[in-house]
Amino acid sequence: MARHRRRRRHRDLYPVLEAVRHLLQFGASVEVTGPPEARAELLRASAEIAEMYGAA
Repeated sequence: MARHRRRRRHRDLYPVLEAVRHLLQFGASVEVTGPPEARAELLRASAEIAEMYGAA
């Protein structure tokens, strides 16, 4: 049952992840206020980019 829930959760998040990829092109010109999953993914992706380019 938990496995099914996990798969469903990933499928439900996919549109959010796809939207976040599009929003990243706007950088600091856009603020995402929700849903929380989108904000979390933006934070994760931004930290990954900052680490890649040597930001402190």
